[in-house]
Amino acid sequence: MKSLAEKIVIQQGDLTEMETDAIVNEAPGFITTRVNALIGNEAFNMLEAGIATPEDIDKALKLGLNHPMGPFELVDLVGLDVRLKILEYLHQTLGEKYRPNSLLEGRLGRKTGRGVYDYTQQKTAEKIT
Repeated sequence: MKSLAEKIVIQQGDLTEMETDAIVNEAPGFITTRVNALIGNEAFNMLEAGIATPEDIDKALKLGLNHPMGPFELVDLVGLDVRLKILEYLHQTLGEKYRPNSLLEGRLGRKTGRGVYDYTQQKTAEKIT
C-alpha cells in the first residue's frame, strides 16, 4: 500500500512532460530533504574543520556531483534558520547523524543579506541599477 509519494515533474522545454513517482514509506522527512540536510551539514563540518572555503566546497559539489548549486549557495537561498529547524527535527526523531552544526546558528541567508556569503554589496548594486 502506498503511504506517501513524492511526485516529480520534469519539463523538457515545450516538447514533452514526464511524471514519475517515488514511493516512500512513512518516515520523518522527505527523501530529498533528509539527503540534502546531511550534505549541507557535512559541508558545514568541513568548513569548521578548515578543509576548504565555502566557495571551493560549493564548486566541488557543482563540478563533481553535477549539482546546480553548492550546499552553501542552497542554504543561503532557503535560509540557515530553515535548515537548522529541519536538522533539529531530524536529530530529535532520527538521531545523532542529524545533529546540526553550530555554524548554522546566527545568520539567516539571502533574505537578510548575510548567510554563509555576504549579499549586502549585491543588494546595494541592485538598488542602484
